[in-house]
Amino acid sequence: MNTMIEIITYGSFLSIAVMLGLTLPFITDEAYQQLKTKKLAKKIADVKEYAQYDISLLEILLKSERINSKYLRYLLGKVIQHIHEDLSGNEEKLLFFKNMYESYNKDEIYNDISQPLLSQIKALKSVLSSSEQPILLNLAHNIKLLENKAGFSKKLNLSLTIISILVTVGSIVYSYFSS
Repeated sequence: MNTMIEIITYGSFLSIAVMLGLTLPFITDEAYQQLKTKKLAKKIADVKEYAQYDISLLEILLKSERINSKYLRYLLGKVIQHIHEDLSGNEEKLLFFKNMYESYNKDEIYNDISQPLLSQIKALKSVLSSSEQPILLNLAHNIKLLENKAGFSKKLNLSLTIISILVTVGSIVYSYFSS
């Protein structure tokens, strides 16, 4: 009877370790990225000289804060939200960032691609004729899929590492207390 309780306890610990190991890296990374983006958006919204900002500067600011560039759309939305909440004479600033948001969304298919590839794709876009543009769109879509898959694999590897550490610690604790 005592062995069955130990097996159930160890099995429960193992399932908790697996669930924590699989979800923790994804949840913490997303929460961290959003929190840093909100703080940066607040700083940008409070700046008086807003005309200095463009998409490339915002990407640089995101990278300097160690925020993934896919959060640029989220950053612009939060900047607009902060300006809109404090709309005391900031209509011009609000319009500036709304126009920036619209221009960013105009080439939406290319937005989430990493910077080195993005510059090459934009160069190809200017060279290719309009009949060849769908090929470039497919290429951009496939690049985004590959980048997303690579990011997921990286997080999954971190999850598996956490699981193995938790299982190892649990095994050591179990063997220590069972003898």
